Amino acid sequence: MSASAMTDYPDVGLYIGGTWRTAADDLPVVNPANEQVIGRLARAGRQDLDDALEAAAKGFEVWSQTAPKDRADVLRRAAAIMRERHAEIAHAITLELGKPYQQAKLEVIRGCEFFEWDAGEAVRTYGRVIPSASGINYIVHHQPIGAVAAFSPWNFPMSQPARKVAGALAAGCSIILKPAEETPAGAMHIARAFHDAGLPPGVLNLVYGVPSEISEYLIPHESIRLVAFTGSTAVGRLLTGLASDHMTPVLMELGGHAPVIVCEDTDVRAAAVTSGHRRPGPRRAGPAALRGPHRAGGRGRGGDAVGGDRCGGGRSGRLLRALGRRGPDAGHRHVPGLPAPAAGGAGGRRAGSQRPQHHHRHRGLVVAVVCPAGALPRC
Repeated sequence: MSASAMTDYPDVGLYIGGTWRTAADDLPVVNPANEQVIGRLARAGRQDLDDALEAAAKGFEVWSQTAPKDRADVLRRAAAIMRERHAEIAHAITLELGKPYQQAKLEVIRGCEFFEWDAGEAVRTYGRVIPSASGINYIVHHQPIGAVAAFSPWNFPMSQPARKVAGALAAGCSIILKPAEETPAGAMHIARAFHDAGLPPGVLNLVYGVPSEISEYLIPHESIRLVAFTGSTAVGRLLTGLASDHMTPVLMELGGHAPVIVCEDTDVRAAAVTSGHRRPGPRRAGPAALRGPHRAGGRGRGGDAVGGDRCGGGRSGRLLRALGRRGPDAGHRHVPGLPAPAAGGAGGRRAGSQRPQHHHRHRGLVVAVVCPAGALPRC
């Protein structure tokens, strides 16, 4: 990749009703490795959101009546376009997120696979025939629910938006997608690919801005029939409460815990390589708690490991230290112009004093599982 290519970052606009647009205000996109502003993204205003809602309603009228095979064809064409552009998309993800380039390419391919899978599912929305009393059968048909408001996180800029867009479009729904403002390029490339694949206007709409303003305006709207969100449990509760006030169903993928027991025969190196920290920043799908084998009358061999620093000795201690080796990532960043995160919220800390301007962080690890003596013979 040339030196000039390494500094190129795409213009990120709003995609509403099949057209790209700018906005009066914008927000910076920052490279987490050096804190340099690499691009700007349009910040949606109230009129932009009204236009997106209107476009999604009109798009749903068209797309819900489109034959499943035709919907599947559009999804496959878009996936093929993204595969052709995978190097360009991965480059943008690396710049904005800090994910190694090879891993970014794998994420792009994984996102394409979601579209290809759901393209196959689009033609398999089978119903059911349920026998009842003599001469009576109940027939169940599946219908697209309507316009979807979807919110995706920063840590997988391509595959997380892909999950939400692929399922909605395969089912015949329209969607308004608000990706993370820290890492907007993946969703932008998805919208660009679907535009080039011939998706009807209004079926997919892309907005960025102040998350609370967008969610509080979109979710209560009568045309939004489903809310999909991936992110923290705290925010998920807020959005679920907002949706429940209007009887709007939700799909939530929220933060949780993945306890891991570190046994005597653990291969520390292999565990670190295959853990949830294969890239800078947590995958949010990896281990959140580790505990070494229990020793009668004392702490586990690995010791308690809270905050990622008191790693202790033994295998679990070495594993924690291995998991703590991190590069720059966009996870803790507060985008100027957006409300600051609540005090005490998750996000880790910057580690080391020599390069404080870079986003090098250790993930806080909390002990949640104890391995009692004799309970697990392999320990």
